[in-house]
Amino acid sequence: STATQAHETGSPLLLIRRNSSDIMPDTDGYSFSATHLFADSTGVPILAEVVEPHDTWNAHSALSKILDYAGSGARHWPLHILQRSLEYTAQLQDTTADGLLAEMGYPIDQGSFLRTIEGNLALGRLRMVIVASQFPPEFNRVISFLGQQLRPAEVYGVELRRFSDGSHAAYIPRVVT
Repeated sequence: STATQAHETGSPLLLIRRNSSDIMPDTDGYSFSATHLFADSTGVPILAEVVEPHDTWNAHSALSKILDYAGSGARHWPLHILQRSLEYTAQLQDTTADGLLAEMGYPIDQGSFLRTIEGNLALGRLRMVIVASQFPPEFNRVISFLGQQLRPAEVYGVELRRFSDGSHAAYIPRVVT
C-alpha cells in the first residue's frame, strides 16, 4: 500500500497540530488534546503523545489517551477542524497550507490531502506513537501486543534515552513494536 511505502521510505511528517492548549482553541465544541497530530505524505495520520521525563508510569495513561483519540478520531477531527489546524500551523511558519505541503514535497493540494486524512481517520488507518525517555518492561509487552492486534491501525513506543560522557550527550531512539 502507499501508506506502507511512505512508512518504509521515511516520508517526512507534516505537523498539522500541536497540543490545543499550546496554540489554537477550538470554539466549535470539538476537543483535541493529543500532544501532536502529524500526517505522512500519503495522508495517514500519526498521533504522538509525549510522556514527561522521569514520569514513565504515565506511559500507561498516555496510551489510554491516544487509544481514546484514535477510537473517535473522525468525530474529534472533522474536515473543517483539520483545515483550521493545518492553516494555523502554516501561518506560524509564514506560509500557506498549500505552500507547506509543497515545501514538504507532498504532491497534493490541501483539500485532497485533508480529505484523505479524514477518510483514514474514519477507517481507523492511523499510527499511534508514545514517546518517553524510558518505558517500564510491562509497557513494552502491551505495545507489542497491541501492535500485533490492531489493523489497520499501528501502535509504537519510542524510547529516547540520553547518554552522556559529561561533555557530550546523545539521544538514542529505540522503537517498541
